[in-house]
Amino acid sequence: MPAAQRSPGRVVAKLMFEFWRNLLEAGGDIGDGPRRVRADHERLWRTQLKSAFPGGRLEAASQSAQFTRSWTLGVVMNVHALRNRAAHHEPLVNGFPLPGEQRRLSADQGHQACLQLARLLDRDLAAWLVTNSQMARHLPRDPARRHTPSAATAAAVIAGPLSVAAPVDLTIA
Repeated sequence: MPAAQRSPGRVVAKLMFEFWRNLLEAGGDIGDGPRRVRADHERLWRTQLKSAFPGGRLEAASQSAQFTRSWTLGVVMNVHALRNRAAHHEPLVNGFPLPGEQRRLSADQGHQACLQLARLLDRDLAAWLVTNSQMARHLPRDPARRHTPSAATAAAVIAGPLSVAAPVDLTIA
């Protein structure tokens, strides 16, 4: 990266979703030989990372859960799984699998996970998404009776006015 483009904000903006998700993992040994060190992500969580989720305590309490690194990781993993499906234009008709688990989430559950993550990060963001997203209107309650949008279309609808392409009305008469 050229020196003129090396600003902290630019570096952070270029980090992938998986990088941030991995910070919520337990950590472990990294490096080789004499440079091998222990990455203690629990300590990172307690001292710094949990402050990135100002709505976390309230959101966890609303589900009778403890606001912990592992609980937050579970929320982020659900959104990450949906994001990967959408990025690869995979259909969401039958939901999407959670990697390493023997269960699937429906498109509606994925949408709710996105809203939950937004509430963890910023209550105003969550409220804005609820007000401005048309996704809930397009998510069927009964896939047998209504058309289910593909992941690519769902991603475009989630983006709404921020996307280059306008959202498409997926209602089938």
